Amino acid sequence: FFKQKPAYDLSACLVGSELCIRDSLYSFLILSPIILLLISQPDIGQTILIFATWLALIFVSGVNLKSPALNLEADNFNINDSKITLGATFSSEINVTGQLKLSGGSTIESFSPYIDQKNSPQPVSINISSGQLILESDSQIRSLNHEDDPMGSNSIASLTIQSGEIDLEDNAFIGSFTSNLAMAGELLIDANSIILKNESFLGSYTYSNAGSGDIAINSNLIGLSDKSGIESGLDPSILYSDMDPFLPEDVGDIQITSENMTLEGGSFVSNSHIDTTLPGNISVASEKISLAGGSFISTESVPLYQSDFSNRTEVDQNGSVSIKTGSLDLSDSSYVKTTTVMPKRNAGDITIVADTVSLSGRSSLLSNTEPNIFETEFGLTGLDYGNAGRLEIKTGSLQLADQSKISSDSFTSGDGGDVALTATTGLGLANRSAIYAGALAQGQGGRISIDTGAMNLSGKSAVVADVRDSGNGGEVTVKAATLEMAESLIYGSTSGAGAGSRISVEAESVALQNGARIESAASAAGAAGALDVRSGIVTIRGTGEGFDPKDIEGGETGEEVASGLLTSTVGSGNAG
Repeated sequence: FFKQKPAYDLSACLVGSELCIRDSLYSFLILSPIILLLISQPDIGQTILIFATWLALIFVSGVNLKSPALNLEADNFNINDSKITLGATFSSEINVTGQLKLSGGSTIESFSPYIDQKNSPQPVSINISSGQLILESDSQIRSLNHEDDPMGSNSIASLTIQSGEIDLEDNAFIGSFTSNLAMAGELLIDANSIILKNESFLGSYTYSNAGSGDIAINSNLIGLSDKSGIESGLDPSILYSDMDPFLPEDVGDIQITSENMTLEGGSFVSNSHIDTTLPGNISVASEKISLAGGSFISTESVPLYQSDFSNRTEVDQNGSVSIKTGSLDLSDSSYVKTTTVMPKRNAGDITIVADTVSLSGRSSLLSNTEPNIFETEFGLTGLDYGNAGRLEIKTGSLQLADQSKISSDSFTSGDGGDVALTATTGLGLANRSAIYAGALAQGQGGRISIDTGAMNLSGKSAVVADVRDSGNGGEVTVKAATLEMAESLIYGSTSGAGAGSRISVEAESVALQNGARIESAASAAGAAGALDVRSGIVTIRGTGEGFDPKDIEGGETGEEVASGLLTSTVGSGNAG
């Protein structure tokens, strides 16, 4: 009989206040009436298993439960060393008033069966709600497609989670996967707080030619630590695997809304994938955002299989990053970055709207274009790279300290991007910090535009627009109420055949001291750019130690230099 009908493999261990069922024979005897009711239905293929209880506690241990769907209600639900597998033909509901806890590497999964494309239904949803959701070490909640069917094309179930608190520990995971032609399901999470610890993840991944799903997270508090992450598209482990080459469809977007978001200890929000697969966008809206300890938010393409780019005729763009917040604080080598290594692909833009922005301890906001690793490995020539993205910040206060950096630059034939900064109250750079737009190879230089109240540069900090090859420089435009500089530079330069960057400064007062300079310079065949300073009051005094403004790591020249306004040349090109 069971050879002709779908079989439901049901194993459970129910614990009430005085009831414990651990033996599989007893479990079978208790569940037999449920099985008989199921197989008595006219069409068992359409039957949904309803497993409802109002027990004070449900405890499942050491079992494997399989069902087309599950409808469960409980005060508390604890799962240990167990696996619950649901079909994705029908929606499932797990509603737990109190604590839903997975431990001992337990899994709740939605496993999509194969359905022919012509008869493929609309995606269903796996809905989980709880007062508190805890996933301990190596436990998972996931939706995935039929891995044994490489040609499957049915939609993967979306995963929707609502909870008061969500805690993931030690490599725990919530998300979706696809390994065939079906797109991975969406991940939707709504919670009061989300805490990810020790390499735990929320994500959507593709290991095939299909795309990954969108991720939308809404939580008052989001905290990630110890290399935990929220990511869409690329599972970094495939970079070190022996998988057959594949080229996924485009990657889904990541959207995060919170009151307070903290990333620590190398944690991240990342949207990326291999080769010419197009990463999606990242959007974060939070009253407070803090990144520390090498944490990051990024979009990028990662070269892995593809080395022939001759079929790329149109320019596209990697995912962009949009941040809207009350305060954005980056410290201890943390960063927000968009990059491209693909020919005919521009890096994504970075847009930040905030009340205050602070970068310290070698942190950075950057967009760039970098060479593909196959260019040197296979001797590829004539690759037409895309441009660095536009980096725009609108804030009240923007402060950089301790070798921190804002930049949009090109290391390829692509052009450097624009940097547009508006800081209504003030902008400060201290201790070798920098704002940079440049082209270090054949591309054209980018433009830097600064509009602020009080602008202060100190401690060998710099604003630099630089070109080093055949590309022409861009420009630096500063509009400020007051500009005060000590032992620092606003610098436009060329060290190649291209013309140097132009510099324009407009301020009510300009004060240069201790070797501070506003300078356009040429050191090769290219001519230095024009220098235009307009101010009611200009004060120039003192000398200081010379340094290379393109090197925030050090770069002292050992020379004593005077403060001033100047254009210079030490090559065959003319001064500005």
